[in-house]
Amino acid sequence: EQEPVKGISLAEILFRYTEPFKTFFTNLLSPEYRVTVDVYAFMFFCDFINFLIVVFGYWAFGVPIPFLIMLIAQFALIVIDRALYLRKYIFGKLFFQIILVFIVHVWMFFILPAVTEREFTSPNTLPPKLWYFIKCVYLLLSAYQIRSGYPTRILGNFFCKKYNYINLFLFKGYMLIPFLYELRSLMDWIWTDTSMNIGNWLKMEDIFTNIYLLKCIRRVEAEYPTPRGAKRTSLVKYGVGGFLLFIIILIIWFPLLIFALGNTVGLPNGPYDCTVEITIGGYEPIFKMSAQRNSLKSFTQNDWDKMVYYYRSDPSAQTFLANYDIRDITVVELNGNSTSVWAVSPPSQAALITELLSNETELNVKLSWSFSRDPKSSEVEKTVNNEHVIKLNNLEDRDLREKLANMLNGSRSTDEITLPYLFPKYLKVPGRGRPSPVTALVKSN
Repeated sequence: EQEPVKGISLAEILFRYTEPFKTFFTNLLSPEYRVTVDVYAFMFFCDFINFLIVVFGYWAFGVPIPFLIMLIAQFALIVIDRALYLRKYIFGKLFFQIILVFIVHVWMFFILPAVTEREFTSPNTLPPKLWYFIKCVYLLLSAYQIRSGYPTRILGNFFCKKYNYINLFLFKGYMLIPFLYELRSLMDWIWTDTSMNIGNWLKMEDIFTNIYLLKCIRRVEAEYPTPRGAKRTSLVKYGVGGFLLFIIILIIWFPLLIFALGNTVGLPNGPYDCTVEITIGGYEPIFKMSAQRNSLKSFTQNDWDKMVYYYRSDPSAQTFLANYDIRDITVVELNGNSTSVWAVSPPSQAALITELLSNETELNVKLSWSFSRDPKSSEVEKTVNNEHVIKLNNLEDRDLREKLANMLNGSRSTDEITLPYLFPKYLKVPGRGRPSPVTALVKSN
């Protein structure tokens, strides 16, 4: 007789399949033997690099809302990681690691490409790729920290492990960063078990800072002694003194320079006249047109939104447009009819037609433009001009040259002729110098 099959309860099934996970987390969080490590400084360094990548590569992370979200999120991750480190909370660190892996990959591979409309693997996404690489290094260090556990004593500054010139300068640089010292001291007090109030804690941090700086100076004096009464060398005086003098002058004058430049070049100064001429060879201009105030129109918000949306996938165009707003743009409407008669003599006209039909002559077609505006300061010229030249090759542009010759001869007066790459679509008009085409926008057209 066959024995009846014994049934397996749901609790036994759950125990059988969850036991490996339970064993894994038990060995991870509460191992029998563990050699603790402290790699928080390197993780913070990775987060700090990613913070700079987001700041300087803002155009690749979407502007302005997605960029602002990433900036705030990056700062929040630094604060959370510091809190877990001070509390030595391994389980919280493990949970934070799992959530962070999920959020990073969803954001970088799904949300960010949908916002910026650029795939993560596209050539114009170097900042996100670099950010993701540094974050992977951070995740590896974080996993190593979870596996090894936090050390018992974790207080102290990373730069204060040794007493030499390098650590002294690094610590002074850390102290010069606005609010970083106060932020770190406040977080240390919040997440460290102590009987001191915040005032006494800050006094203790200040005492430690002064003692460390004095100890570095005493160690340097012992290792690099200076004879009494000996004057300092020129290298030290001009090297160290000159560098500090430059820094002080930069601190004094840089804000004033930014303020002055903001008041002079930050205000829009649109033109009141735009004149365009087209010349073939060295002959009289065949076309001349001027646009006055009624033909110089301001950009609307709808036009600006369309322009920004059109160049949304071009990082160089986004970088260029980020420096301007609607008030800086003027739309020039030019009439297709010339305002002047072609003042050319019959012999010169016949010579031009002959050159156009010749197989040995290479002609230049020149487009000249000039802008006039009210000089609001001595740094602004009243009239600025520039030109653009294309060559009509005797072989490649043979058909175009024949059409021009027939038109100038009067036999094709009703047809239109297109001269490729002659008229730029966007021009940048500086206060002084030559108005030039905007290559960052021309390349996308």
